[in-house]
Amino acid sequence: LALEHAGHQVTRIADGADAWRHLQDHLEDYHLLVFDLNMPGLDGIELTQRVRTTCQYRGPILITSGRLGTGELKQLADLQVDRVLNKPFAVQELTDSVRQCLAKRPAA
Repeated sequence: LALEHAGHQVTRIADGADAWRHLQDHLEDYHLLVFDLNMPGLDGIELTQRVRTTCQYRGPILITSGRLGTGELKQLADLQVDRVLNKPFAVQELTDSVRQCLAKRPAA
């Protein structure tokens, strides 16, 4: 809701596997992908890996998580995730992170 109030169009899909199915046909519709690390179906790392490798998505990705270990942080860095936002976070931190990710977006 906070992102919508900030003027962003948001699509919510709670299950990682459902998100993967959706993104295979609609990835070009998104300027930024925001994934939670812990989702049912597919976790945020697996979903990021699929959109980066299978779909060749080069746009910004933001990951949110309540718990990240060193191994997960390395995987996210290797997948060129633009931002990692640790939970809990303030609304302003989320909107600032989204703004920063969108500012890095590659030219179309």
